[in-house]
Amino acid sequence: MREQDASPVIEGTLLSWFETGLEGIVWAVHEDGKAGYSGLNPLRDGDHLQILEADGTLIWEGTIDLDREVNRRPYPFNPGVSGHAVRGCWVKGLQRGVDLGLWFHWFQDEKCARLRKLARPMSFDDLPLLPLDSSLDLADRHYYGLTCRGCQRTVRMGIRRAVRLAGGQRTEDWLKRLRCVACGHRGAGIQLLADVRNHETIEREGLLSVTQEK
Repeated sequence: MREQDASPVIEGTLLSWFETGLEGIVWAVHEDGKAGYSGLNPLRDGDHLQILEADGTLIWEGTIDLDREVNRRPYPFNPGVSGHAVRGCWVKGLQRGVDLGLWFHWFQDEKCARLRKLARPMSFDDLPLLPLDSSLDLADRHYYGLTCRGCQRTVRMGIRRAVRLAGGQRTEDWLKRLRCVACGHRGAGIQLLADVRNHETIEREGLLSVTQEK
């Protein structure tokens, strides 16, 4: 069985996620029954997505494969940085093989969706580092696993601490600069990890210490 087949199906709605610091719309599915960031699922290459009408009619189905070069243009007030432009909006990649305007319309219209996520290491390009003042709910139940590109040693780091240490740098650049204290190699991969304990256990034992790092 492939990893993708083993992942649970997430039922929700399409979301054009945008907030200060993202520098463009991130395509996502917001899971039904969850509030705020706890229901946010940014789309990443390899994920399997179904887009449906409210009555369940299938509109589109396929594997996410975002083209990060099409319609790329320099930002008007920062020509050293570029992004993808669709209908006057900056976006983070566009699905290959789908009309750009149609893809944009589905997300703006918040069509129903079923998402099966492909489990694999995450990069900050897939899930941008959230501003601290808007990610506290996520930070209490999630943390990062940083893996050295040299010796493959993995350490845990709280989201709050990662935000502070990145200090506004592009997260990709920050990851490249990290130096392993064990082998001295620079560069790290990253995974978003969750506290999977049930509510009763968390109430009894408290939040994980790593999630409280500052």
